[in-house]
Amino acid sequence: MLCIFIDALNPSYFEYMPFINSRRENSLHGYLEVPLGYTGIMASFMTGVWPDKHKIFDLFVPEEKPRKKIKNKYLLAFIRLLQGKRLFYTPSKLRAMDYFKPSLDKNWAQKNCLSYPTIFDFLEKNGKSFEVIDWPNHFKNRKAGIFFPKKYQHTFKLAKKSKADFVFIHFLDLELAHECGVKSEKIIKVAKEIDNAVKNLYDKDKDVLIFSDHGMNDIEKEINILSEIKKLKLTFGKDLIYIIGSTTIEFWFKNKQAEEKVTKMLQSLDYGRIIDKKDFNINTDSDLIFLANFKTGFYPNFFSSQHFKAMHGWDPKIQKTYYILKNSFKKGRKDVKIIDFLPTILKIMNLPETKCDGELIV
Repeated sequence: MLCIFIDALNPSYFEYMPFINSRRENSLHGYLEVPLGYTGIMASFMTGVWPDKHKIFDLFVPEEKPRKKIKNKYLLAFIRLLQGKRLFYTPSKLRAMDYFKPSLDKNWAQKNCLSYPTIFDFLEKNGKSFEVIDWPNHFKNRKAGIFFPKKYQHTFKLAKKSKADFVFIHFLDLELAHECGVKSEKIIKVAKEIDNAVKNLYDKDKDVLIFSDHGMNDIEKEINILSEIKKLKLTFGKDLIYIIGSTTIEFWFKNKQAEEKVTKMLQSLDYGRIIDKKDFNINTDSDLIFLANFKTGFYPNFFSSQHFKAMHGWDPKIQKTYYILKNSFKKGRKDVKIIDFLPTILKIMNLPETKCDGELIV
């Protein structure tokens, strides 16, 4: 089976992706709902369970004791590589991030990367080979390698050569929309290139899943929520800690006064809301999550040094992405959730079913 993960796929791009668009006619296809958050989305794809079970929401969680972190991304990547920690990330230069650590250390293809078994665990258990081309990681079964070219061409070349039973490839190129927006000429060009790459891979297997982890939409309103937090005269580290992302803020309170001040301030804002985690199948140790309204972004935040033009991470019932599944079981329109892919892949590959939150879509 071939699994093509196209990062940041806005369904409106199909206008510039004629081949992928045409595949809908003879395949199972529809809108794809993903969990709220970031890292937890792919954790749910891999396990077939919601974040309230695998416990991953964002890439960072609080440290027991704050400590100075490595800020150079190349040095950090080298150290993590030596440690066998193949989840790589660009470290924030903010001192506030000294209070946090990664929620994950391993790539999805590594053993014991999550508290729940992943698709790769099931494949290995049943004697199926797999290859994962997920920049900069390249796994052939559990044997890990590295490749450096990030653009789609190299990922395509590696995928073309693969002979594994399950091939998982990750195209990152559409993330460029962060910088240039979803309607830019640059994004249109990239969409056409990815479409052509998929066209040349599509006949590699009779079963092909094309999907994304999230959509992408232009930011129409930018808010400096950090300035609102600072007006409360609370001390970071003593009264509270928090992470400001582009669309969400997570808070951990050290005292009741901080919680009351922040809650009252957030409730007065008209550009977002405090969410009920149960509504989003989230179970984090944070005390509060504030979610921006659709197409509203937070800047400054803890992760981007520049003003982004487009973003993801809003309410997933509003901001959806898409999937297309070529298979021998079923065709037609069917909207699904990302947790549905694990049991469906197992069925398509004639592997034993497993208990999870997802449902079969074929």
